[in-house]
Amino acid sequence: MRSGTGQGGKPAPDPEVDVVGDCAEVCWTTPQGRRITVRGGRSVVSRKKHAALHSATVDGAAPPSPRLSEIRLVS
Repeated sequence: MRSGTGQGGKPAPDPEVDVVGDCAEVCWTTPQGRRITVRGGRSVVSRKKHAALHSATVDGAAPPSPRLSEIRLVS
């Protein structure tokens, strides 16, 4: 089943995948027209290098990061 068809929506286009060296980028457009891009490394690396390689955007901007709770994790 193609993306979007399970809820009666039109099928979403297949994602685009681009691999250059040790990095990969996956882009796709949602049925609502939002453009999502995720980049990251393709091998096991240090936490610092992983953080430097990873990024995600929605329509070219950082994705929203909603708070799921008002409870503080650290006092």
